[in-house]
Amino acid sequence: KATVSVLNCCVHTPSTMRTAVMTVAAAVQCLAAPDIPFFLTFDSKVAPQSIPAAAGVPQLGYVWGAGTDAARLAAYKANAPQAQLSYYMPYSRAPAAAYGFTLAWFQEHHPDWVLYRCDRKTVAFWDNETAPTGSVPIDFTNPEVIAWQAANQSAVAAALGYPLMAIDNYGVGARIMANPGRACGVWLRNGTWAPWLSGTGASVDPLMKEASLRWLELMRVQMDTLAPSVGLVPNFALVNWPWDGADAQRVAAASGAVLSERGFTAWGWGNARVPAAELRNILGWMESLAAQGKGYYSINEVTAEGHTAASIDWALGCFLLGKSANATNQAVWFGLQQAYGGWSYLPEYAAPIGQPLAPHAALPTGADVLFRNYTNGVVVVNAGADAPATVALDPARKYVDPRGAAAAPGGAVVLEPQSAAVLVFH
Repeated sequence: KATVSVLNCCVHTPSTMRTAVMTVAAAVQCLAAPDIPFFLTFDSKVAPQSIPAAAGVPQLGYVWGAGTDAARLAAYKANAPQAQLSYYMPYSRAPAAAYGFTLAWFQEHHPDWVLYRCDRKTVAFWDNETAPTGSVPIDFTNPEVIAWQAANQSAVAAALGYPLMAIDNYGVGARIMANPGRACGVWLRNGTWAPWLSGTGASVDPLMKEASLRWLELMRVQMDTLAPSVGLVPNFALVNWPWDGADAQRVAAASGAVLSERGFTAWGWGNARVPAAELRNILGWMESLAAQGKGYYSINEVTAEGHTAASIDWALGCFLLGKSANATNQAVWFGLQQAYGGWSYLPEYAAPIGQPLAPHAALPTGADVLFRNYTNGVVVVNAGADAPATVALDPARKYVDPRGAAAAPGGAVVLEPQSAAVLVFH
């Protein structure tokens, strides 16, 4: 057994130097297996025959919206049995028209489920979609619709042996209260027009949040009867919702895991970094979900200009601050904005940092510098946006970054505002 004797954290600001010393004793071991799980966001561009030789197969933890062809499922089962697969469904729209659920099908079988705009004739499609290929917007507040969604979709997921269902666009309604198709009402079977939610057709509807929260809860009730072993994974980012607030905890209670497309890079917008307060909120959310046995999957998008080593380290560093020890239901994705469908492995995922020794912590001074000790390294994140931070480490050790390059010369690392260091013992 070796001892991690001292981690000296020094933060230099323009006016002061603050120093705190933490001592952690623990067994340090060189782990043969990498410890950063990743996942795929869709897999339509992954040829089944390529999976056996794909890089990082043992680290694949999850597939959001996995394909359903037999060859693909067999390849996952044989080569990545640890990966949890999920069946894709948007919560407020019908499954893809390619599966037969076209506007014509709904108008024949369930005309009273179709959402229209306030002119009472234009279907409230999203993103300028149209019939016959568009995903039909349906009244997800109707109990009959929820029962149909659960029966139709859970049956497919269960038949495929998928443990999870990927519920897309959920945060759009629950958190933003967005009404992208400007839905206004439905035509009942008796020919009567019924207003939907506020009935205004506005792009933001204050009743959307509660309707979305209720949908997830009722969907879970239906699933408990039809497919109790299949968990729901909504695409949902907290942003300004407190992780311990009643609304967030309602999402957690009804979910098997949560996927955040906002991640730690804020959808890749701006400087592609979430602010310090939001990062702390996400970390609390990850820990709360883990305590409930729920998973967490973090998508981290960047622009072509933002696809840098620094951005990768930021995403990995933030993820590792909140990752549970030996977690099998947490994973990270990093890539270009909306560049989904491919094998999204990065060499940095192979960094053998080990398992966390304790929860993440901040400097006692209250600075936005967070750190976490691992069995084979340390993660340090400067979440603040204003000042660089110099963090002094154990000078007796040598470190490498996730790419294997020497790092922290002289036992210290300098972090620019909103940057991270993932340091592996060498």
